[in-house]
Amino acid sequence: MAASRALAVLLITVFLIATFSALAYYASQAPSGRQRTTTTLTRPTSTTPAPRTTTTTTSSTTTSYTPVGSNLSIVSVSPEDVNGELKVSAILFYDGPGEVNITYAQVTWPNGTVACSQRLSVPIRHYSNAIIDINCGVRYVAGDVMVLTVSDSANENATASFRLP
Repeated sequence: MAASRALAVLLITVFLIATFSALAYYASQAPSGRQRTTTTLTRPTSTTPAPRTTTTTTSSTTTSYTPVGSNLSIVSVSPEDVNGELKVSAILFYDGPGEVNITYAQVTWPNGTVACSQRLSVPIRHYSNAIIDINCGVRYVAGDVMVLTVSDSANENATASFRLP
């Protein structure tokens, strides 16, 4: 009887030691995908009894807007069949500074052949949408994939592929 109690106590002790060791190991590891960071607070020390002084440290951060790529994007493209000819409507979004004009739009087949193009003058402001309509006047095959490319007055381009109805 005493031997079985001793064995039970020994097994429970080994289990607890293993559990706490695993928890300690896990806690010492950095979270997956992130580096572990440590913050240390340092204070100035004085070795001689001198009058107290206060040190102030000032830091500043400057963030400047630098666009990467185009600020113009195509949100959605809606091709329509108008009496057997293609009409393309698109919603555009602009996230650049100020206001620009949408100056040009073209619809091409994936091989680069231009189906239609149109000069535009559609203003679009920072963080807003604009809608454009392009009447292609070309016959098309349902299910074909075409590409819409739009340019603005800041020489930015946006491109989107779409399937014909």
